[in-house]
Formats: sequence, structure tokens, C-alpha cells
Amino acid sequence: MLAQNSGGREFEALSVYNIETAFAGIAEELRRQYSLGYYPENAGKAGERKQIKVRVMRPDVVVRAKNSYIVGQNGK
Repeated sequence: MLAQNSGGREFEALSVYNIETAFAGIAEELRRQYSLGYYPENAGKAGERKQIKVRVMRPDVVVRAKNSYIVGQNGK
């Protein structure tokens, strides 16, 4: 649930083999990520939830991103 709400991904590590696989997956994902930012036309009021959607023009690309944020949290 936390990964889904934050735009992240879940890695299961139920055994030593799974831990190594999970860490390898995390390292690979960290090498292939981007950080995006924007300035909304209407900043909104503190505590207001704003919806966001990230789209890309490239086929076969996976986008994992938050779908909303709350104004005034995390420096927004």
C-alpha cells in the first residue's frame, strides 16, 4: 500500500536469495530513474490535495509516480 501510494515499487525479500535479487532490482531501478518537477498555475491552499498525472510519449516505458500531493507538505 505504501509503495502504491508513494509511486514506488515493492520488493519482497523472504530469503537470502530474495534479498540479493531485491537489492539488485533496487540498484538497477535507481540507475534508471528521473526526477521531475513543475510549478502549478494555481498553487492551492495549504492542506488541499492536488491531482497529478505523468505521461510519456515513448512506447514500452513504465511510469511509476505519485498521483497526488497535498499542498504545503514536503516543501510544496
